[in-house]
Amino acid sequence: MLGGASTGAQALLRPEIRVKGVTYSSDGNVGEGAYSTVVRAYALDGTRVAIKRCRLATKESAVAFREECTLMQRAAHRNVVRLIDYEIAKGPDGAVRGDAVMELCETSVVQRMQQLEAAGKRFSSRQVAAIVGAVGHAIARMHSLDPPIAHRDIKPENVLVTSDG
Repeated sequence: MLGGASTGAQALLRPEIRVKGVTYSSDGNVGEGAYSTVVRAYALDGTRVAIKRCRLATKESAVAFREECTLMQRAAHRNVVRLIDYEIAKGPDGAVRGDAVMELCETSVVQRMQQLEAAGKRFSSRQVAAIVGAVGHAIARMHSLDPPIAHRDIKPENVLVTSDG
């Protein structure tokens, strides 16, 4: 199938996630942490997204989630993962959950580097310069805001790559 399209039967088998009235069809976990899970999902129009699903056990964690989403909105830039929308809501079990819908980044620079190494290849000097330049532009954007945003966890594993590079 091209572009992540799926048949109607496949879509019916996927769990649905609703964020602010928009229905997404989950396509499995991308990653999991102590307090959150990131799932790959598709909107009804076929748009591929990542949804960060956070367990918000305390009022403080809900405030922190909202602040993180607000920071992502403020940092909007072509080299910063785009936040599409977010919502804090009670789930069917009564637990408070935060869902952040973001553009889907399929891989990290580290994963891409490992794929290249497995094939006996390396990033070219031009590719390295492009990656460093993109990270620099993202940092400059965050630091130019009033007040500035400090990322605090810049490392190769957190430099993500979209499907179009």
